[in-house]
Amino acid sequence: PWAPAPPSSADSPAELPASLAGGDASRGEAVFFSDAAKCSACHQVDGRGKAVGPDLSDVGRRLDPAAIHRAIEAPSAEIHPDY
Repeated sequence: PWAPAPPSSADSPAELPASLAGGDASRGEAVFFSDAAKCSACHQVDGRGKAVGPDLSDVGRRLDPAAIHRAIEAPSAEIHPDY
């Protein structure tokens, strides 16, 4: 009841969009720690940021790129009960 229903498989892409294939880790880091995105206001990566929400240091080892994209695109779609 405290989180919206997860998107159906028809609503979420099965693969990473072609426009994001390859990625750029340094650009992603800059966005994560930027004042515009504010990701680091709640999340930590390797000890940097705030420990309000889940630590995302190992997200690249836990999730595939498409799952990471979905989590960024709809951050409230799945919320761990601890948070």
